[in-house]
Amino acid sequence: MSLKRVVGVGLALFSMIFWAGPTLGQDDGASEVRLSPIEMVESKDSIDHITQVDFERKTASTLWDALMGVSGIYPQISGGRNEGTISLRGSSRYQVGMYIDDIPIATAYRNEWDFNNTMLFDLESIEVSKGYSSPLLASNNNLAGAINLRTAKPTKELEFTAKYMNFFDRALDGQGRYFAASIGSKQELFYLKASFMFNQQDFFTLPSGFRPAPQEDGGRRENSDYKNRGLNFIVGWTPTEDVDIMFGFVKQSFEKGQPFDAAQTFTAPPNSGLNDFPFARFWRWPKYETTRYYLNGDINLTDKAHLKVVAYYDEHEDASITYSNMNFIGLEYPDKTYVQYTAGLKLGFDYTFNEAHKL
Repeated sequence: MSLKRVVGVGLALFSMIFWAGPTLGQDDGASEVRLSPIEMVESKDSIDHITQVDFERKTASTLWDALMGVSGIYPQISGGRNEGTISLRGSSRYQVGMYIDDIPIATAYRNEWDFNNTMLFDLESIEVSKGYSSPLLASNNNLAGAINLRTAKPTKELEFTAKYMNFFDRALDGQGRYFAASIGSKQELFYLKASFMFNQQDFFTLPSGFRPAPQEDGGRRENSDYKNRGLNFIVGWTPTEDVDIMFGFVKQSFEKGQPFDAAQTFTAPPNSGLNDFPFARFWRWPKYETTRYYLNGDINLTDKAHLKVVAYYDEHEDASITYSNMNFIGLEYPDKTYVQYTAGLKLGFDYTFNEAHKL
């Protein structure tokens, strides 16, 4: 084939493509279609509501269980203190505030509260606020977000609920149990409700492939027990549909062990900066006591003006014991006991001008 013929064929093909392009889109009645862009971006500040239906679907008995699967939350276990913890959008629990009925929950040491010691039976819902929460609207420690637990109020003239669960390991040995019950009443001018919860674990079982270590021989995890008891009582006054003033009392008693270090023996070379294993952590927490009195009032002054009143007094005491050996004989250090008292009062007022403006 000559060079002229090749050039001629190329020009012909180019001409067909050039003219065919516009012709294909010029059907009678055709119109231009524009697709809306898809934004794969989550709102900076968002709130997730976890309800009792979600608790049951997950078979959740503690706050740590309920937060599993929530977008942006990563549950984890702190091996150093045997605590259930979370991270929220990459931030640790130290930047996440926790509240019960809008009351800040204080602990004795660096905001280190255990998500596993908060039981769910008496709750209506959990609100997880992601993103910075103003200390004026809530409290401190809210850089990453806040978690607010809502106590369930009675809705019927007489209601009673009870729940029991038993937990087994792979050998069908009973390793724990959970029991809770509540009774309440909703009347025209008032309501009241009492709840009791009990959650106990005797042990948990290690995988069958676990290799025995100096402080752990496998099977039932050593010193992994805990016992949690809680009592919650609320009484409310509702003289009108626009007034709801609730008084609450909470009593919780919690104790737990600290599973021994399950690492294999390792001796660090001199001046290496490494640690020897296993760690000698023969710890128990015999006391984690919380007593709380609080008042929570919501008053609609008008259809646009709302008044919020929160008052509380919180007593907290926890103790840890460091033993000299795995048999819990002799003390390595004196008992460590933290005692603190917290009191607070918060008044809030908001006015809604319209759907887009609220003060």
